[in-house]
Amino acid sequence: MAQLQRDSGNKMSLRSEALDQIKRIDSVSQSMGSLGDFLVSTLLSILVSLVIFAVFPLIALGVAVKGAGLITNTIPFIGVLIGSFLVALNALFVNPSQGSQLIISIRYILSQFGDNNKRYWRKDRYFRFSTKDPERAVLESKYKGRTHYTLVYKVQGTVSQTSFDEDLLYLKEVNKNAIDGLEKDTVRTTINFIGIPRTKPKTLNSNATREMQLRQKTLSRIVTGLQNTQVLETYIVLDNESYESLMKKARAQEGFFNQGMVVTYHMLKGDELKKLINKLYANDNFTK
Repeated sequence: MAQLQRDSGNKMSLRSEALDQIKRIDSVSQSMGSLGDFLVSTLLSILVSLVIFAVFPLIALGVAVKGAGLITNTIPFIGVLIGSFLVALNALFVNPSQGSQLIISIRYILSQFGDNNKRYWRKDRYFRFSTKDPERAVLESKYKGRTHYTLVYKVQGTVSQTSFDEDLLYLKEVNKNAIDGLEKDTVRTTINFIGIPRTKPKTLNSNATREMQLRQKTLSRIVTGLQNTQVLETYIVLDNESYESLMKKARAQEGFFNQGMVVTYHMLKGDELKKLINKLYANDNFTK
Protein backbone atom coordinates (compact mmCIF):
# COMPACT_ATOMS: atom_id res chain seq x y z
CA MET A 1 0.00 0.00 0.00
CA ALA A 2 1.28 3.46 -0.84
CA GLN A 3 2.67 5.33 2.15
CA LEU A 4 2.61 9.05 2.84
CA GLN A 5 6.12 10.49 2.66
CA ARG A 6 7.20 13.13 5.17
CA ASP A 7 8.86 15.34 2.56
CA SER A 8 6.15 15.08 -0.14
CA GLY A 9 2.89 15.69 1.73
CA ASN A 10 -0.51 14.78 0.35
CA LYS A 11 -0.41 14.11 -3.38
CA MET A 12 -2.98 16.04 -5.41
CA SER A 13 -3.75 16.89 -9.01
CA LEU A 14 -2.46 20.31 -10.10
CA ARG A 15 -5.70 20.77 -12.05
CA SER A 16 -7.93 20.16 -9.01
CA GLU A 17 -9.97 22.92 -7.48
CA ALA A 18 -9.51 23.78 -3.85
CA LEU A 19 -12.34 21.56 -2.59
CA ASP A 20 -11.33 18.63 -4.84
CA GLN A 21 -7.74 18.34 -3.66
CA ILE A 22 -6.97 14.88 -2.32
CA LYS A 23 -6.38 14.63 1.41
CA ARG A 24 -5.08 11.31 2.69
CA ILE A 25 -6.09 10.42 6.25
CA ASP A 26 -3.52 7.83 7.27
CA SER A 27 -5.36 6.61 10.36
CA VAL A 28 -8.33 5.70 8.16
CA SER A 29 -6.61 4.64 4.92
CA GLN A 30 -4.03 2.35 6.52
CA SER A 31 -6.67 0.55 8.57
CA MET A 32 -8.56 -0.27 5.36
CA GLY A 33 -5.69 -2.16 3.77
CA SER A 34 -5.75 -2.21 -0.03
CA LEU A 35 -9.05 -0.30 -0.10
CA GLY A 36 -7.19 2.74 1.18
CA ASP A 37 -5.33 2.95 -2.14
CA PHE A 38 -8.37 3.78 -4.25
CA LEU A 39 -10.80 5.28 -1.74
CA VAL A 40 -9.42 8.74 -1.02
CA SER A 41 -10.75 11.83 0.69
CA THR A 42 -11.03 15.40 -0.53
CA LEU A 43 -11.51 18.65 1.33
CA LEU A 44 -15.15 18.73 0.18
CA SER A 45 -15.85 15.14 1.28
CA ILE A 46 -14.29 15.83 4.69
CA LEU A 47 -16.47 18.91 5.20
CA VAL A 48 -19.61 17.05 4.07
CA SER A 49 -18.89 14.12 6.40
CA LEU A 50 -18.35 16.48 9.35
CA VAL A 51 -21.62 18.27 8.61
CA ILE A 52 -23.52 14.97 8.37
CA PHE A 53 -22.05 13.64 11.60
CA ALA A 54 -22.84 16.89 13.39
CA VAL A 55 -26.28 17.82 12.03
CA PHE A 56 -28.08 14.45 12.19
CA PRO A 57 -27.32 13.79 15.89
CA LEU A 58 -28.27 17.39 16.78
CA ILE A 59 -31.63 16.99 15.03
CA ALA A 60 -32.19 13.65 16.77
CA LEU A 61 -31.22 15.19 20.12
CA GLY A 62 -33.65 18.06 19.64
CA VAL A 63 -36.49 15.69 18.73
CA ALA A 64 -35.72 13.45 21.70
CA VAL A 65 -35.61 16.33 24.21
CA LYS A 66 -38.86 17.87 22.95
CA GLY A 67 -40.59 14.48 22.91
CA ALA A 68 -40.61 11.91 25.68
CA GLY A 69 -37.12 12.86 26.83
CA LEU A 70 -33.61 11.70 26.12
CA ILE A 71 -33.67 8.91 28.71
CA THR A 72 -36.74 7.33 27.13
CA ASN A 73 -35.30 7.68 23.62
CA THR A 74 -31.79 6.50 24.45
CA ILE A 75 -31.79 3.46 22.15
CA PRO A 76 -33.18 5.37 19.09
CA PHE A 77 -30.68 8.16 19.72
CA ILE A 78 -27.78 5.67 19.79
CA GLY A 79 -29.10 4.21 16.54
CA VAL A 80 -29.09 7.69 14.98
CA LEU A 81 -25.48 8.19 16.13
CA ILE A 82 -24.36 4.91 14.57
CA GLY A 83 -26.27 5.62 11.34
CA SER A 84 -24.85 9.15 11.16
CA PHE A 85 -21.34 7.79 11.56
CA LEU A 86 -21.84 5.26 8.76
CA VAL A 87 -23.35 7.85 6.40
CA ALA A 88 -20.54 10.29 7.26
CA LEU A 89 -17.96 7.55 6.60
CA ASN A 90 -19.60 6.91 3.22
CA ALA A 91 -19.46 10.63 2.41
CA LEU A 92 -15.81 10.80 3.50
CA PHE A 93 -14.55 8.56 0.72
CA VAL A 94 -14.22 9.37 -2.98
CA ASN A 95 -13.35 6.90 -5.73
CA PRO A 96 -11.34 8.92 -8.29
CA SER A 97 -12.80 6.90 -11.17
CA GLN A 98 -16.42 7.07 -10.01
CA GLY A 99 -16.81 10.06 -7.70
CA SER A 100 -18.36 10.42 -4.26
CA GLN A 101 -19.24 7.13 -2.63
CA LEU A 102 -22.29 8.78 -1.03
CA ILE A 103 -23.70 9.73 -4.45
CA ILE A 104 -22.89 6.25 -5.79
CA SER A 105 -24.77 4.67 -2.89
CA ILE A 106 -27.79 6.95 -3.38
CA ARG A 107 -27.90 6.11 -7.10
CA TYR A 108 -27.71 2.41 -6.30
CA ILE A 109 -30.63 2.66 -3.85
CA LEU A 110 -32.70 4.55 -6.41
CA SER A 111 -31.85 1.95 -9.06
CA GLN A 112 -33.39 -0.74 -6.88
CA PHE A 113 -36.81 0.81 -7.31
CA GLY A 114 -39.04 0.41 -10.34
CA ASP A 115 -40.16 3.14 -12.70
CA ASN A 116 -41.26 6.58 -11.50
CA ASN A 117 -44.93 5.60 -11.41
CA LYS A 118 -44.44 2.40 -9.40
CA ARG A 119 -42.05 2.91 -6.51
CA TYR A 120 -41.51 -0.67 -5.42
CA TRP A 121 -38.37 -2.46 -4.27
CA ARG A 122 -36.82 -4.53 -7.02
CA LYS A 123 -34.23 -7.27 -6.87
CA ASP A 124 -32.24 -7.28 -10.09
CA ARG A 125 -32.00 -10.61 -11.84
CA TYR A 126 -29.56 -10.28 -14.67
CA PHE A 127 -29.56 -13.74 -16.22
CA ARG A 128 -31.94 -16.50 -17.14
CA PHE A 129 -31.72 -19.63 -19.23
CA SER A 130 -32.68 -18.97 -22.83
CA THR A 131 -35.89 -20.63 -23.96
CA LYS A 132 -34.24 -21.24 -27.34
CA ASP A 133 -31.90 -23.82 -25.81
CA PRO A 134 -33.65 -26.85 -24.24
CA GLU A 135 -30.36 -28.06 -22.71
CA ARG A 136 -30.08 -24.87 -20.57
CA ALA A 137 -26.55 -24.10 -21.76
CA VAL A 138 -27.23 -20.58 -23.09
CA LEU A 139 -27.90 -17.59 -20.85
CA GLU A 140 -30.10 -14.69 -21.89
CA SER A 141 -29.65 -11.22 -20.43
CA LYS A 142 -30.54 -7.59 -21.05
CA TYR A 143 -27.94 -4.84 -21.30
CA LYS A 144 -28.83 -1.27 -22.29
CA GLY A 145 -32.05 -2.47 -23.87
CA ARG A 146 -30.38 -5.17 -25.97
CA THR A 147 -30.68 -8.92 -25.55
CA HIS A 148 -27.44 -10.86 -25.16
CA TYR A 149 -26.84 -14.61 -25.35
CA THR A 150 -23.97 -16.13 -23.42
CA LEU A 151 -22.41 -19.56 -23.02
CA VAL A 152 -19.48 -20.73 -20.91
CA TYR A 153 -16.78 -23.38 -21.38
CA LYS A 154 -14.69 -24.78 -18.58
CA VAL A 155 -11.25 -25.46 -20.04
CA GLN A 156 -7.79 -26.66 -19.12
CA GLY A 157 -4.92 -24.92 -20.87
CA THR A 158 -1.80 -26.38 -22.47
CA VAL A 159 0.91 -23.88 -21.52
CA SER A 160 3.24 -25.17 -18.80
CA GLN A 161 6.82 -24.82 -17.63
CA THR A 162 7.86 -27.53 -20.08
CA SER A 163 6.28 -25.91 -23.15
CA PHE A 164 8.77 -25.41 -25.97
CA ASP A 165 9.05 -22.31 -28.12
CA GLU A 166 7.58 -24.16 -31.10
CA ASP A 167 4.56 -25.17 -29.02
CA LEU A 168 4.04 -21.61 -27.83
CA LEU A 169 4.23 -20.23 -31.37
CA TYR A 170 1.73 -22.82 -32.58
CA LEU A 171 -0.68 -22.08 -29.71
CA LYS A 172 -0.28 -18.36 -30.35
CA GLU A 173 -1.31 -18.82 -33.97
CA VAL A 174 -4.27 -21.02 -33.03
CA ASN A 175 -5.42 -18.47 -30.48
CA LYS A 176 -5.06 -15.65 -33.02
CA ASN A 177 -7.16 -17.54 -35.56
CA ALA A 178 -9.76 -18.26 -32.87
CA ILE A 179 -10.03 -14.56 -32.05
CA ASP A 180 -10.25 -13.63 -35.74
CA GLY A 181 -13.04 -16.17 -36.13
CA LEU A 182 -15.14 -14.33 -33.59
CA GLU A 183 -15.34 -11.30 -35.90
CA LYS A 184 -16.77 -8.09 -34.40
CA ASP A 185 -20.14 -9.32 -33.19
CA THR A 186 -18.90 -11.78 -30.54
CA VAL A 187 -16.99 -11.12 -27.34
CA ARG A 188 -14.72 -13.73 -25.75
CA THR A 189 -13.67 -13.40 -22.11
CA THR A 190 -11.39 -15.61 -20.03
CA ILE A 191 -12.06 -15.97 -16.28
CA ASN A 192 -9.62 -17.57 -13.82
CA PHE A 193 -10.34 -18.75 -10.30
CA ILE A 194 -7.76 -19.92 -7.77
CA GLY A 195 -9.37 -22.07 -5.13
CA ILE A 196 -9.00 -25.08 -2.86
CA PRO A 197 -9.41 -28.47 -4.56
CA ARG A 198 -12.31 -30.58 -3.41
CA THR A 199 -12.21 -34.33 -3.84
CA LYS A 200 -15.24 -36.51 -4.37
CA PRO A 201 -14.84 -40.22 -3.60
CA LYS A 202 -15.24 -42.38 -6.68
CA THR A 203 -18.20 -44.73 -6.59
CA LEU A 204 -16.97 -48.31 -6.45
CA ASN A 205 -18.77 -51.26 -7.90
CA SER A 206 -20.85 -53.40 -5.59
CA ASN A 207 -18.37 -56.29 -6.02
CA ALA A 208 -15.33 -54.17 -5.05
CA THR A 209 -12.83 -56.03 -2.90
CA ARG A 210 -11.71 -54.92 0.54
CA GLU A 211 -8.30 -53.94 -0.85
CA MET A 212 -9.96 -51.65 -3.41
CA GLN A 213 -12.00 -49.95 -0.68
CA LEU A 214 -8.91 -49.44 1.49
CA ARG A 215 -7.00 -48.05 -1.50
CA GLN A 216 -9.76 -45.53 -2.18
CA LYS A 217 -9.80 -44.40 1.46
CA THR A 218 -6.00 -44.05 1.45
CA LEU A 219 -5.95 -41.90 -1.68
CA SER A 220 -8.78 -39.72 -0.39
CA ARG A 221 -6.99 -39.23 2.94
CA ILE A 222 -3.71 -38.29 1.24
CA VAL A 223 -5.31 -35.70 -1.06
CA THR A 224 -7.43 -34.23 1.75
CA GLY A 225 -4.39 -33.97 4.03
CA LEU A 226 -2.28 -31.93 1.59
CA GLN A 227 -1.59 -28.44 2.92
CA ASN A 228 -1.64 -25.20 0.90
CA THR A 229 -2.88 -26.90 -2.24
CA GLN A 230 -4.58 -24.78 -4.86
CA VAL A 231 -6.42 -25.45 -8.08
CA LEU A 232 -6.79 -23.19 -11.12
CA GLU A 233 -10.21 -23.03 -12.75
CA THR A 234 -10.36 -21.43 -16.20
CA TYR A 235 -13.57 -20.48 -18.00
CA ILE A 236 -14.05 -19.06 -21.51
CA VAL A 237 -17.20 -16.98 -22.01
CA LEU A 238 -18.73 -16.22 -25.42
CA ASP A 239 -21.34 -13.46 -25.80
CA ASN A 240 -23.37 -12.41 -28.83
CA GLU A 241 -26.58 -10.49 -29.49
CA SER A 242 -27.82 -13.23 -31.83
CA TYR A 243 -28.51 -16.77 -30.66
CA GLU A 244 -27.89 -18.30 -34.09
CA SER A 245 -24.62 -16.38 -34.54
CA LEU A 246 -23.48 -17.41 -31.06
CA MET A 247 -23.98 -21.09 -31.79
CA LYS A 248 -22.01 -20.79 -35.06
CA LYS A 249 -19.14 -19.06 -33.29
CA ALA A 250 -19.27 -21.65 -30.50
CA ARG A 251 -18.84 -24.50 -32.98
CA ALA A 252 -15.95 -22.64 -34.60
CA GLN A 253 -14.30 -22.10 -31.21
CA GLU A 254 -14.65 -25.80 -30.40
CA GLY A 255 -12.79 -26.51 -33.63
CA PHE A 256 -9.88 -24.38 -32.40
CA PHE A 257 -10.09 -26.08 -28.99
CA ASN A 258 -9.65 -29.43 -30.74
CA GLN A 259 -6.60 -28.10 -32.60
CA GLY A 260 -4.74 -27.94 -29.29
CA MET A 261 -5.78 -24.55 -27.96
CA VAL A 262 -6.85 -26.30 -24.74
CA VAL A 263 -6.30 -29.77 -23.32
CA THR A 264 -9.90 -30.42 -22.31
CA TYR A 265 -13.14 -28.46 -22.39
CA HIS A 266 -16.81 -28.87 -21.73
CA MET A 267 -19.78 -26.53 -21.98
CA LEU A 268 -21.47 -25.68 -18.70
CA LYS A 269 -25.16 -26.48 -18.53
CA GLY A 270 -28.03 -26.29 -16.08
CA ASP A 271 -27.22 -26.12 -12.38
CA GLU A 272 -23.46 -26.09 -13.04
CA LEU A 273 -23.81 -22.92 -15.13
CA LYS A 274 -26.14 -21.33 -12.59
CA LYS A 275 -23.66 -22.08 -9.80
CA LEU A 276 -20.85 -20.35 -11.72
CA ILE A 277 -22.92 -17.19 -12.32
CA ASN A 278 -23.85 -17.00 -8.66
CA LYS A 279 -20.17 -17.46 -7.81
CA LEU A 280 -19.17 -14.60 -10.12
CA TYR A 281 -21.72 -12.17 -8.75
CA ALA A 282 -21.80 -13.51 -5.18
CA ASN A 283 -25.58 -13.24 -5.32
CA ASP A 284 -28.57 -15.07 -6.73
CA ASN A 285 -29.05 -13.10 -9.95
CA PHE A 286 -30.81 -15.91 -11.74
CA THR A 287 -34.32 -16.48 -13.02
CA LYS A 288 -35.34 -19.88 -14.27
